[in-house]
Amino acid sequence: MVVNRLRSFQLLLCFGALSVCAGLRVTVLAPINDGEEIGVITVPGAYIAGDAYESLGRAMQESSSHKMWVALTGGFDNELANPRQIGQAIELAVGEMKNAGMTTDTIVLAGHSLGAAMLTFHVALNPDSCVGLIFFGAVPTFPDDDLNSFPVPFIHVSGDIDAVSRITSLANHYTKLQNSSVDAVKLTHAFTVLQGINHGIFATGPMPPNVVNNDVDAEVSESEAHGMIGDVVNLFIVVTTKTPSSEVAAAEMNLIELIDNTTDGFIPLIEARDLESFSNYSTWSIYAQEWIAGTPRETEILLEIVNFIETNDTSFGASKPSVVRINNDTTLAYTTARLVPPDDSLQARQSCKSLDTKMKGQEAIRRVLGDGNYGEEYTCKQINEEALQWALSKASSVARHRYESRGQKMVFGDDVVLVTGAGWLNTDIIYENTTTGEFQVTSIALVTPVNFPTESLAGVIYCKLMSPYRAIEWIYTDCLRAADPYIIDEPTTKSPATTEKYVGAATIASFHPLLVVCALLSTLLVGKSRE
Repeated sequence: MVVNRLRSFQLLLCFGALSVCAGLRVTVLAPINDGEEIGVITVPGAYIAGDAYESLGRAMQESSSHKMWVALTGGFDNELANPRQIGQAIELAVGEMKNAGMTTDTIVLAGHSLGAAMLTFHVALNPDSCVGLIFFGAVPTFPDDDLNSFPVPFIHVSGDIDAVSRITSLANHYTKLQNSSVDAVKLTHAFTVLQGINHGIFATGPMPPNVVNNDVDAEVSESEAHGMIGDVVNLFIVVTTKTPSSEVAAAEMNLIELIDNTTDGFIPLIEARDLESFSNYSTWSIYAQEWIAGTPRETEILLEIVNFIETNDTSFGASKPSVVRINNDTTLAYTTARLVPPDDSLQARQSCKSLDTKMKGQEAIRRVLGDGNYGEEYTCKQINEEALQWALSKASSVARHRYESRGQKMVFGDDVVLVTGAGWLNTDIIYENTTTGEFQVTSIALVTPVNFPTESLAGVIYCKLMSPYRAIEWIYTDCLRAADPYIIDEPTTKSPATTEKYVGAATIASFHPLLVVCALLSTLLVGKSRE
């Protein structure tokens, strides 16, 4: 099905088949061992030279007992791996390795960042081009968003402080995998995250502006990182090729252990995501209404809170919270929420910018439920504080230690209370650096008295909230960034034409491969017309 969906694009690509090899370069690293023969071909990330992966290539050879040939591809148009040239680059790499003495047809493909996205597309069309696919610091979207039917085994090798292809994105990707607890599935659909590794460390030398501006500093040296990555690559190759046979059992055991440790680490991230939104409701919005209600435990009437996420801004604007007595035992509080998407240019963050929630105030609920020993009515600020505390309680010990020892601390400003619904709808939650070095979150609120003349607006509390998902992303990644930790910068050091092409490439790994084709071909044509 994947191949059928993509095959129609081959005709489009054929129009650019002439001269696609012009400029393509391959550097071949000869084997250092005499074991089972295998070839590995690397494809670079955006605006990174192919030779920048030489150190990583040599580390992969040193970690392996295979007779491993490594071919480093480069020289793509505009320094961007693309569908028009990717197949020719692979053919050229195979040819150069065979000219140098390689005799095997067993090939593993490996791509970094954008290079991985291009390889995903290529392998979906050409499953016989390799026996396995390695993603370095990348979370490309699979054809039809279907991990399970991808035609070759694959492995993600990422860093836990990669601020471009984030661990939260990888965790989301993992949830789409079916039968993920089965060892056979783990080994052919592998997810691994390595501690202390960032996005750029897979390559050597200067990084493009996007990586410089947005990545977190690695905690390990380049040589240490490449050794760690090489070890994981070796496990995957041994397991995938079943060679050498004497190493397969141990490699399977070690790779499964690494995968299990990785996927266990995804659990709090997935929990945070599902608190923010699950299906068509927000559990965190329900918790927020509970904290505002402060319902007495001794009440004989159950307060059941219903939440619905409005995906249409007009519908959300028109929605109003309500409290309705259903029977002698149950009262329903109806609330609505809207997820404001992240506004960074990379689409790196997975959490919403704000969780806008419309709720009923405590006094409005009291009038329906009756008197009792109600708790404190929370403010939006207090709900945000709960989000951070939840995230800290769930974060890994490593992430929590980073936040506490060297991360920028998150604090909360008093709610900005507005007086009109339109003003509340059109005012964003405030994220800003304080003069004392903290990162401050300030909610926008709308609060009305129960005797407000417009009945549907009487006794409401509207909050623009920071979700626990945004809080946990802060703890894991953003608090560590050297640049402005809220703004995901677009590159500013290139010419306007190049910058436009660069931003397109930076976001491409998050898109469907069919969109990759259209976007990159358009990018290349625009670039050519301006040169």
